Amino acid sequence: MNRVILMYHRVCERRGARPWFARGTAVTPLAFERQLDWLTAHFDVVPLRTLLDETLATATESKRPLAALTFDDGYADVVRYALPRCQASGVVGTVFPVAKHHGDHHYPLWFDTFYRILEASISPTCTDADPLIEGIPLSVWVRGPEKEALHTAIPEARQSLLRRLAASLGVEVPDEPDLYLSEGDLRQLVELGWSIGAHGTVHSRFPDLHDLELHDELRRSLAFVRRFDAGEPILAYPDGAHDPRVRAAAQSFSIWRALTVTPGPVDLCGPFDPLAMPRYLCRGDESIPHPALHAFALPSSEAVEVSNPAGISADRLT
Repeated sequence: MNRVILMYHRVCERRGARPWFARGTAVTPLAFERQLDWLTAHFDVVPLRTLLDETLATATESKRPLAALTFDDGYADVVRYALPRCQASGVVGTVFPVAKHHGDHHYPLWFDTFYRILEASISPTCTDADPLIEGIPLSVWVRGPEKEALHTAIPEARQSLLRRLAASLGVEVPDEPDLYLSEGDLRQLVELGWSIGAHGTVHSRFPDLHDLELHDELRRSLAFVRRFDAGEPILAYPDGAHDPRVRAAAQSFSIWRALTVTPGPVDLCGPFDPLAMPRYLCRGDESIPHPALHAFALPSSEAVEVSNPAGISADRLT
């Protein structure tokens, strides 16, 4: 049985969020709706833990492949735009919020501040798909040396760099208090059958951390998740970065399943590392979440009955 895990980040309108679209970590609400329609027509969309249940192949008579939805970083878009469309389709997902930046405290993620600075530097009347900022295309800004320099800087230096960048571009450091899910949002999602996974505390790349820092990231992230979700913890590595030391540290916290950003299907019957599971990044305005999914979908003549084995009620990546 083919199984795929899909990865989303933001689901939002393009206006006011162009850097996220340029980075490939956003889809419009209309695109998400179309992708969900295509997905439910060709796959059984089940909770992530259900998809990873090794006995599921004998627990359902469905011939359809399985898919699970995940949303990294924990943007409030999940509740504003994705949740209503998922409820209408009888689908639940898994959210991987960054612990320090969610709940009822407001600490913006550094890359979101960086993107907001870039957005503020673009004229509101600009309609270019890849506008220039200081003569450099937006698509270069969100992947280039400035982004990497911020990523590798220590937190104290990073804030200084962001302020200097904003000053050099002639804009204020912008803020968006409602960018992330609140504690109430997270509890609402769990009540509706969604799950909450671990995604680190400040979105640091785990292989870059010393042992004490790595263990603190995992400990605090898991403590945050367990406030909302008492199920088996699942980890999504920030930026998908991991190595043998990181995987061993995860196991020391009784984390037995972890997700990467490497594309591919989840093959529970073949060579399989539960601490390095692949996912497909969904982006763009196409009606199919990822072009590789065509290879797993049943022909349309066989994809007419939408089964629901989970019994769900209808009621460098950042």
